[in-house]
Amino acid sequence: MNDATQAPGAPDATGPGSNPKGPMIVSWVAQIVAAGILGMAGVTKLTGNAAELASELPGGSAAVMGIGALEVVAVLLLLIPKLAVFGALLAAGLMGGALVSHATILGFSGDLGGMWVLAVVVLLAAGVALAIRSKQILPG
Repeated sequence: MNDATQAPGAPDATGPGSNPKGPMIVSWVAQIVAAGILGMAGVTKLTGNAAELASELPGGSAAVMGIGALEVVAVLLLLIPKLAVFGALLAAGLMGGALVSHATILGFSGDLGGMWVLAVVVLLAAGVALAIRSKQILPG
């Protein structure tokens, strides 16, 4: 912060009292939240416990298994620091697709309808991780 906008007596945000690890802690919390939800959803799909979803989506159980496999890949990427940004990108893409599916096929009520809330949580968590970790793939 420069002198013109800094409150009198306020510590410099980049000085000795600042915590440069703060954003990484926030990113890890977001990554763990996204990975936890995606892990549960992915395992459910891969173990064949998503029959209702398979009956609603085009592609049936093969599509559900493919989505579940991608969700598990996203979990693994989210938990590897050097690859977390790619896991966040994959998670955001998957959840964008999930929300489009809810808007066009599944709806927002009933047994499957409530799942859109988890999709929004994962999308937000992935967005936070992306915002913090984007410097891993973007120059400057």
